[in-house]
Amino acid sequence: MVKKILNYIVIAICCLLIAYMIGTLVWTSSYSVFSGDDFAVLDFTEDLDHNVWTSVEVGFENAAHFYMQWQGTWFGAFLGAAINPVWQYGLGQLRWVMAINSSLFWGALLFFVFCALKNMGLKANGITLVIATSIIFSLCAYETYPEIFFWFSGATVYGVPMSCLLLGLALYIGLANNSSKIVAIVAALLVLLGMGGTLVVAGTGCYAALLLLLYDCIEKKKIASSKLIVFITMMLGALINALAPGNFKRHDTIDDSGLHITKAVISAFSITSNRWVTLLGYNFLLLIMVVFACGIITKRRKQTKLLSVVFSALGLLTPVVASFPYALGTQHLIPANRVAFIIDLGIILSTFLFSFLVGNSLATAMSYKLNTIAITIVIVTMFFYCKYDGYGLSDFKTFELTRLHNADVFENHYNAHVRFYDWLKGQEGEDVIVTPEHCPYGIDNVYNLYISIDADNWVNKLIARHYGVNSISTDYD
Repeated sequence: MVKKILNYIVIAICCLLIAYMIGTLVWTSSYSVFSGDDFAVLDFTEDLDHNVWTSVEVGFENAAHFYMQWQGTWFGAFLGAAINPVWQYGLGQLRWVMAINSSLFWGALLFFVFCALKNMGLKANGITLVIATSIIFSLCAYETYPEIFFWFSGATVYGVPMSCLLLGLALYIGLANNSSKIVAIVAALLVLLGMGGTLVVAGTGCYAALLLLLYDCIEKKKIASSKLIVFITMMLGALINALAPGNFKRHDTIDDSGLHITKAVISAFSITSNRWVTLLGYNFLLLIMVVFACGIITKRRKQTKLLSVVFSALGLLTPVVASFPYALGTQHLIPANRVAFIIDLGIILSTFLFSFLVGNSLATAMSYKLNTIAITIVIVTMFFYCKYDGYGLSDFKTFELTRLHNADVFENHYNAHVRFYDWLKGQEGEDVIVTPEHCPYGIDNVYNLYISIDADNWVNKLIARHYGVNSISTDYD
């Protein structure tokens, strides 16, 4: 009876924490504003009415342009034009789009986590919710990932495709020979859409799906035909993305000496290492210990298979695989925030799976007394770690967002942009010079409007043409 009551208490606390973290980010992301690449769609929408058919047409036109000239993100490019609020219903529409993007991602992530845990034979109880809460905390506590949750272009090319991939992988995990054809078709469609995002997302999905397929092949001595079809669909989608002429044209503008595979592999490990250092600079190690403890507590009658642990160890390479396309295409060792988000997600999910299975393996191999000693050691270690790691609740990003929201910082920033665009519409034919009086400086934790001091900047030109002014520039940068 006491055990049941304790389980319910843990479930209640975890549900409240998850709701608070997700709710805060969804609400604050709804105050996003336009920036940079969001205006690129104006190249395809001059003098067009924003109806459904026109939006679809512009979406395909933008996807084709990106595919041939810039990168293979056909689904992201389609969304970036088809539902772009810049040429449709403005900031009011953007609020809904960004709130839906955030909600979709968190819903997809939780669905994926619970499907993965269920496939491992774990029931939906306090332990599974502690693991889910640890995952959500790892993504909400350290950074706001503004290029994913506060930038329309980042949401369409990274956020939505990643959400589709997570939903597709969740269904893919449970596919068997007796699975519904409809489920298999939906899974194939979802992973295909995921492959239409950035190659960082595509690489993550393909590697995870490959590991799952190989595990089934070795452990079950067979592969479900439905799972194989979904995997082939995913690989074809990734191949279509990777072979886009735009990828090679874009790379040539950065380095026309050719592709350097070996250097990119080394850089991918370096990028992943840097992200590990960043996460461990917070209290990520504490969460690893929490999940490890969950593995010990969830003792099974049968020994956790060594094969599962081995494949979870291979899963630790997921962020390296995700980093590779970025390293190959840009040669940068410091990833953009949107890329760091995908890498961090790979680190968090793969590390938690590995630490849980290692803890579970130790628990099933040891006696009850040794398990008790191990749990005690972990809890004591966690206590001292919390005391001296230097990361307190005041550093929790969700708390910071809450304080800023309560002070109306996001709402005031958003409303200032509404007034700015209303003012800009009244400056038709003028040479507009923007000052902080017209449009405020950017604020922390979000992605902000960028207008150059150079009136000939491509973003400035598109804004000027769209709002009917002769030119636009700033006297601050």
